[in-house]
Amino acid sequence: MKKILVALSALFVMTMANAQEYAVKQSKFKDNWFLEAKVGASMFLASDWNFDSALKDVTSPYVGLAFGKYFNPVIGARVEVGAWQLKNKFNSNSCNIDDPLKANFIQTNFDLMFNLMNAFGKVKVDRKFDLYGILGIGYMRHLGFVNGVEDYALASDKLGGSKNFVNTKLALQGQFHVTKAVDVNLEVSGNFIDNSFMLSNRKFAGYVNAMAGVAYKFKKRGFELGEVVESGLVASLNDEINKQRSVIDGNEREISDLKNQLKDYRNENAALNQKLAESEKNKASELKNEVVITYRIGKTDVSKEQLVSLYNVAQMLKENPETNVDIKAYADAKTGSAKRNKYLTEKRAETIVKILTENYGIDSNRITSTAYGSDSQIYDNNDWNRIAVIVVK
Repeated sequence: MKKILVALSALFVMTMANAQEYAVKQSKFKDNWFLEAKVGASMFLASDWNFDSALKDVTSPYVGLAFGKYFNPVIGARVEVGAWQLKNKFNSNSCNIDDPLKANFIQTNFDLMFNLMNAFGKVKVDRKFDLYGILGIGYMRHLGFVNGVEDYALASDKLGGSKNFVNTKLALQGQFHVTKAVDVNLEVSGNFIDNSFMLSNRKFAGYVNAMAGVAYKFKKRGFELGEVVESGLVASLNDEINKQRSVIDGNEREISDLKNQLKDYRNENAALNQKLAESEKNKASELKNEVVITYRIGKTDVSKEQLVSLYNVAQMLKENPETNVDIKAYADAKTGSAKRNKYLTEKRAETIVKILTENYGIDSNRITSTAYGSDSQIYDNNDWNRIAVIVVK
């Protein structure tokens, strides 16, 4: 028993070591269950017949039913229930039995299954054939002898008064994968029991089962393998990911700062736009200040430099239909006669009216004018009085 446990532990360690070489995608608990039915023959190995009789004297039928699950491409487990009969042939007449001794039984085993091809070779999930090593332990119930030797057995203390036995198993099973759902299996197992089970005089007792079976695998079936990734590569990738995360965090902070700056710029722009709107709104009010057109001595036309002032006056009148203007024309007193100066101021006012009405389409009814000549002087400086003043009303 100890040897079996040691072997089981060693196989488990080797399986786990090999399992690190592949990655299996996670499966659910309900996946990869199977049901297996098997028939075959049992041969008792501790017979007392010394090979003097035919194999039929120690061979009998066997039937079994198993239900289990594959946890990954290497390891599986099953519970098997089997029954029929064992035979032992005595070569002496001490118990007055000429025919083979026959005992019916039923057994239940818990088996661990190891895919040897995947455990010790390259892991594959799409082979047509797999070889499994099986280690098991279970319970056997002696159902009685069928040829009337109970009295002899009990009288000679052969059975020891017990009909319950522990059974251990070593087996090999070849699986032929006919379809994804169906396997055809061939299995040979060695089973070890107490020699009193069949009244054997041998030191060790056991039997061999040779069986053929059919297994049905329930959905979902099979496994999916992922790419193999070395731990060092994973660590380096994690380091790189952490670096990139740091860069991303820095970029996000920079983006946040830029968003705040943009928000400030937008607020500032909104304030400027508001000021501009207020400036446009107050344009008419600003133009209520006098707009002055200056002239050279004896001239009545508006110079090119002064036309921009008239343009602004015209735009203000268009944007403010309720607004009118009054033109006041002057001449300096020290140049020309009073009559000449009166004429000049009349022409200067007419010229401004003509530009506003003809060039910019301002209604003449919105314009009034007065020619003061040189009779009225606005400024003490004589030269400054050659002007026309446009007043917004």
